Amino acid sequence: MIFVAKIFIIHVAYVSHFGKHKMNIRLEHQLEQKLNYFAEKLHITKTDLVKPYILKLLEDIEDYQNASIALKEEGSISITNLGKEFTNVVD
Repeated sequence: MIFVAKIFIIHVAYVSHFGKHKMNIRLEHQLEQKLNYFAEKLHITKTDLVKPYILKLLEDIEDYQNASIALKEEGSISITNLGKEFTNVVD
């Protein structure tokens, strides 16, 4: 038996320095249905529904990468010493 997954492509508009661009995202049929349902229910476009979560994910990935680089370059710090550093910043 051959399983054929239905894939839906949405266009996510984003703004760069040069204007708006489109990006295709392939979704399984069930996920497409959920996206359509909630976008309709909330009276917003699929792009407006998805875009904030893509931005948040990218920010989280960037934060993780920056923390990993800092850990490699500067090493780790004990929780006690971290508390002392924050106490000095607050004072």
